[in-house]
Amino acid sequence: MFSGTYFKHYSLFLFLGVTTVLIYISTENNFEDDLKETTQSVSHIQPHTTKVVKFRNFGRINRKLEKPTNWKINPQEKSVFNRIQETCARNNITSLLERTNFLYDFQHNAVYCWIRKVASTSFTKIFSDMKNRHVTDQFYREVEFLAPESLDLLKSLNMDRNTFKLLIVRHPFERLVSSYRDRIADNSKYTDQSWIYVPKIFYITRRELFRSNSTTGSSLQRIFYSDRRLKLVPTFEEFVTYLIQESPSKYDPHWNQYYNHCSLCEINYDFILKLENYTPEQLDYIFWKLNLISGKKYLPNLQKSRGGPTNFNRTCEYFKKLFPETVIQLYEKYKIDFEMFDYKIGNYLEC
Repeated sequence: MFSGTYFKHYSLFLFLGVTTVLIYISTENNFEDDLKETTQSVSHIQPHTTKVVKFRNFGRINRKLEKPTNWKINPQEKSVFNRIQETCARNNITSLLERTNFLYDFQHNAVYCWIRKVASTSFTKIFSDMKNRHVTDQFYREVEFLAPESLDLLKSLNMDRNTFKLLIVRHPFERLVSSYRDRIADNSKYTDQSWIYVPKIFYITRRELFRSNSTTGSSLQRIFYSDRRLKLVPTFEEFVTYLIQESPSKYDPHWNQYYNHCSLCEINYDFILKLENYTPEQLDYIFWKLNLISGKKYLPNLQKSRGGPTNFNRTCEYFKKLFPETVIQLYEKYKIDFEMFDYKIGNYLEC
């Protein structure tokens, strides 16, 4: 014969057990729905669009990923790291670490050094999305939010073997032409680079613009429209003349050297992607290390830009206007980058 107290406790335990089972079933069903919704959201990500993407349950998705089975590092990619070390030692290079030159995500344990005009917008968007930030454009403003919180943290991440450290580069001359086309030559828009640097360019190449003249107005009025768009556009030759004569310490991030901006002699990078000849397998490997779904869904338009891509043929059109001596002088400014990543100058001398 059981007491009333026993039946009361038994009923309570039975109620708790049934409730737990129901909650478990509900959670599993919700997870399947969330996974389906997240996968659908990811598949529609397009760089440079105004679509806002929210990621959910990243931790669970991460456990679904598998390492690409067709991936292996080839000897050429291994040699890049050897060349960097040799170049640093041979030239006794040191550079200051700049916290805001890097993006960091704690959940995915990844560090990325952004380089303007080298897929930086696409990868900044990716790091922004990983943090569930609702941003649709002006990704350069995300740097402060996505950078490591302190220089000490950046240094500790550099020493952590479990932190994936990524760098992406392209031929320095192609990047310069891309920067010139987008930030200087395109006067359909205002850019900080044209406002800051074009007067400096013209002060070297067109000094007469800075002579006082009551009829034509001030130098700024001669160079810019009232909305600060360029009225006078420097030629590519003038842009190169400025780069040759200016100290690299005063360069804009759009044309700063890789080794300096990304502290290549201080940071122990795990993977370096060369944009002009990357493979789908390399992208898959990067996104596996970032704990994300295949990069093809994030970067369907990689290397595409307004006005057409800046490839070798496009770059050659600009370089054929330069004297060979000028090309060599420009090369000297970026010689360290050329040596580190085994880029060649010969084809551009023949343009």
